[in-house]
Amino acid sequence: MKNKNLQLGFAPLLIIIAIIAVLTVGGGVYVATKKEKIDTEDNVDTQVNANLGVNANINAKSSLRSLLALGRNQVCTFNSGTGASEVSGTMYLSGSMVRGDFSSKGPSGVMEESHMIKQGDVVFTWSGNKGAKLGMSQMNTNVSSQNSGSFGLSSIFDQNLNYKCNNWSKDNAKFSTPSGIVFEDLEALEKSMKLKVQ
Repeated sequence: MKNKNLQLGFAPLLIIIAIIAVLTVGGGVYVATKKEKIDTEDNVDTQVNANLGVNANINAKSSLRSLLALGRNQVCTFNSGTGASEVSGTMYLSGSMVRGDFSSKGPSGVMEESHMIKQGDVVFTWSGNKGAKLGMSQMNTNVSSQNSGSFGLSSIFDQNLNYKCNNWSKDNAKFSTPSGIVFEDLEALEKSMKLKVQ
């Protein structure tokens, strides 16, 4: 009986370890990009808004949150990091929905593919056949309780990156989670772990 409980406890732990590994690679990229000169967000927002009526394309250093605020159907790409830690991505935006497809290389040189879909206030992430889901409010709570220099999942919405965006004809299939992947509910897992500790 005890052995069975141990086995059941390992599955969520393995998923958490996988997510921590992805966030660690992202943290390395975040640290590498912090060394780049950062334009102020006010200037970026002004530039993006000034181009809104003139150009269909946006090439600017901006946050994903600012691009979403434009309310346009667009596809945006970015490359970030240098040397040992690099990440590139393609983001599909429509209304409040976002899909991100990412390739990242950590210090070990291994390339990893990961994906994210934001539907309403829920974010789904997956890599390979492992997935997780988390509410935006929970992501913001977790990030605000961490150190100001740390890298969290919600930072992808607020980090300024050099985006190259073009208008896009919305394809609803881009915002559907893939079949065959079970998304571990991290909020429920966190609550159950707190109950076990008490």
